[in-house]
Amino acid sequence: MSAVDGCPPMNTDGWPAPFDTGLEARYGLGIQLIEGPARLARVDWTARDLEGFGKPEGFHDRQVDRWLTHPNAIAFRELCGLDVA
Repeated sequence: MSAVDGCPPMNTDGWPAPFDTGLEARYGLGIQLIEGPARLARVDWTARDLEGFGKPEGFHDRQVDRWLTHPNAIAFRELCGLDVA
């Protein structure tokens, strides 16, 4: 991997130009941030010879258990209403 031109999202110095004053530019940035993962989700992983990676069978069943146990693993205080979420 190599460095790419850009700004870190956690930069505390404020937005770089043109995002500092251009709300339309910020909107476009938000759309692009969502578009990247959406495009990745449409990749035909079998056509890209990725069958040997991961375990696609039962993926969602395994993930639900992970998602449900994750909040308990990182909890440091009680959050009201989390049990119904």
